[in-house]
Amino acid sequence: MKVLVTGAEGLVGSVLCPYFREQGHEVFPFSHAALDITDERAVGEKIGSIKPDAVVNAGAMTDVDISEKNPEQAFAANARGPENMARACRQSGAALLHLSTDYVFDGAKGSPYDEEDAPEPISVYGLSKLEGERAVRGILPSHYIVRTSFVFGASRANFVKSILLAAKKGGEVKAYTDLSSCPTYNRDIAKACLAILTARTPGMYHMANSGGASRYAIAEKILGMAPENHATLKAVTLREAPRPARRPANSMLACARLEKLGFTVRPWEDAVREFIAEIWEKL
Repeated sequence: MKVLVTGAEGLVGSVLCPYFREQGHEVFPFSHAALDITDERAVGEKIGSIKPDAVVNAGAMTDVDISEKNPEQAFAANARGPENMARACRQSGAALLHLSTDYVFDGAKGSPYDEEDAPEPISVYGLSKLEGERAVRGILPSHYIVRTSFVFGASRANFVKSILLAAKKGGEVKAYTDLSSCPTYNRDIAKACLAILTARTPGMYHMANSGGASRYAIAEKILGMAPENHATLKAVTLREAPRPARRPANSMLACARLEKLGFTVRPWEDAVREFIAEIWEKL
């Protein structure tokens, strides 16, 4: 396939582009600086000139707290951006795979969310991402939306990477006991995206490594996996350490539709072990 990727320097895009190339596909990567997805004209011109078979939209405003303080920017990137991408794809005939988030849910469910659960976001970030999903669905009947969760990888700062850095160099790690998530390796997301595009079965998909636990339990286990540990782990609650944006207490995802394609969703612990082998000497 000829694949255009937005957000190519982000946490997912930075591994998705090389992975797609390794699998024999022609990739046209665009960072935010190279292609602003909120610019409808620029998006249309770029997709129209390249004429890709598929577009992967990994571009977004992902900082939950900054989004809460800057709702206009969040909705521009996370709602209007996907709308522009969908319109351009409809015009060119390209397939669109749009990355979304577990934060479209309110966290009240006592078990992992599946694709049939009704979204109910409780933050600007979650609402802006849901609006992006709705725009894609409304414009492109044959769409691919992939919600993912608590992403980690080498290219950007993230929870798992910060824990490993503290384990190696020392420092205090604060982790919530009342937030539960599924850590998800960016390399596994890239593999899932290609599997979804290759299967050509449009619709909504969840992609997260299996398992999941409280942030505190996840941190504790990661510190135990590290080759050495000089960190101090401190348990906190959202009441004790509030953030500007509300978080869903449970944002774990079930990946039934993806597994029906034959894709194996591995435990998050296995993914973290692979990540440690990748990054430890570089920390």
